Amino acid sequence: MKARRLPRGVYRRGDVLWIRFKNTDGKLTRESTGQRDVKVAESILGKRRSEVAMLSHFPSRKFEQVGFDDLLKAWEPAHLRKTPSFSYLLPRVRDAFGGMKAREMTTEKVQEFLDRLKDEDSLSASSVNHYRTILNSILNEAVRHGRYDANPVRAIHQFREPPGRDRFLSVEEFRLLLEKCKDPELRTVILVLCVTTLRLRELLNRKWSEVHLDGPAPYIAVPHTKTGVPKKTPLPRVAVEALKGLPPIREESPLIRNETKIFLRDCYDHAIQLMDMVETYREMAASLFDEYLSAVSNRMNEIMKVLTIMATIFIPLTFIAGLYGMNFDRQASPFNMPELGWRFGYPAALAVMAAIDGYLFYRFRKARWL
Repeated sequence: MKARRLPRGVYRRGDVLWIRFKNTDGKLTRESTGQRDVKVAESILGKRRSEVAMLSHFPSRKFEQVGFDDLLKAWEPAHLRKTPSFSYLLPRVRDAFGGMKAREMTTEKVQEFLDRLKDEDSLSASSVNHYRTILNSILNEAVRHGRYDANPVRAIHQFREPPGRDRFLSVEEFRLLLEKCKDPELRTVILVLCVTTLRLRELLNRKWSEVHLDGPAPYIAVPHTKTGVPKKTPLPRVAVEALKGLPPIREESPLIRNETKIFLRDCYDHAIQLMDMVETYREMAASLFDEYLSAVSNRMNEIMKVLTIMATIFIPLTFIAGLYGMNFDRQASPFNMPELGWRFGYPAALAVMAAIDGYLFYRFRKARWL
């Protein structure tokens, strides 16, 4: 028994059916269906062709319209809360790349921006590296969360910072610095930073519940450090006295009782769960909508194929009928359709029409269009 011929675009490798189709760039793409059923493979092929038409199967194409402002807006909430100092650097970043498509942010343009900061704005190498860090963080997070597919900043090396940039304060400089600090909170911050190993961000992000001033060994607990390892920083006596001398800050509201806080935390947890559910349902709805568009597109393609075949079959018949429908007088010239006077002229015309339709039908069946 002769094996059934596979549809166009479907071929077999071993026991598995593969499909081939052209992507949006016109290049031939091959993909394994993981199936043995020809109908399933043909359905997957139709779906892939529809996805190519809607630019949804190739991730690199759907990012063509992503703007840098969208990536920056998604990056800001979490990172500005962790590093507030970045907010002072963002205006220059917005001026350089605001309103630009993310695809336009090539490695060369980012390098030109950093060189301009260093040469024209006379920023130090460490300051320029801060801008590189911001751009790299924005694009890294976009890639990690699927909002974008590439990070052109990764190929740019940091500017070399001159050695000897940091030095220790002398005793006189330290005393003069504290004298110039009139604000008690700022004076305490500088004092704690100078007598401990805490970083500025580590100190400013601490809560009072993490500051332990009582006991034989006072310390500040830092649960999240730059290296990812929590630590406890001991506090010398002068730092403990300075922290205890700060004006008290009342964190609790007198209008909310402790019993009520438990229910408020439950409300907060429920709100977070509802937000997650809404986001999940939104993604499911988007996926269902894409599937619906794919099904509609496949159905439309099938209808257009049938109509095209019908039109192709009747076009030569219409031509022949229109040709012999012209009213030329045969008696005026021997060249005016002499076959109209033949005895078998009408059967011959029908036979020609049937032969043409039979040939077209054979070609369509051979191409698996019918």
